[in-house]
Amino acid sequence: MKFDWKYGLITNIPLFVLFFIVCLRQLFSQFFDNLQNYLIIVAVFAISWVLYYYIWERSFYREHPEYKASNRKISNLGWIITTLGVLLLLGLIGISNTNNFTLYWAILTLIIFFRDSLSRVNQNLDKC
Repeated sequence: MKFDWKYGLITNIPLFVLFFIVCLRQLFSQFFDNLQNYLIIVAVFAISWVLYYYIWERSFYREHPEYKASNRKISNLGWIITTLGVLLLLGLIGISNTNNFTLYWAILTLIIFFRDSLSRVNQNLDKC
């Protein structure tokens, strides 16, 4: 089983950025209390995501079709880790007294990262 961390990282860059924003929101909660400031951050994130897609991601996937999600298949181990991770996440939510959204987001991001990193290239693409 090959752990393709580059594919997991490339695919989940937007999730990592969202996790970073969630962490910033937790650290600077007084700044985010103002709706105008919060909307500015969301707009900056949306614009940067669109720029990321059009400037980098589209050209990268044209040059490296093996990294497109449609050309990948999640392995059985990836599905097992996803199932166990989601059950762990639900268990943490169930037993937690506090609203620790940052921890839940970090666990969810790691689950998706490991699932994607354990995927493999479709056999049809290997033959090309």
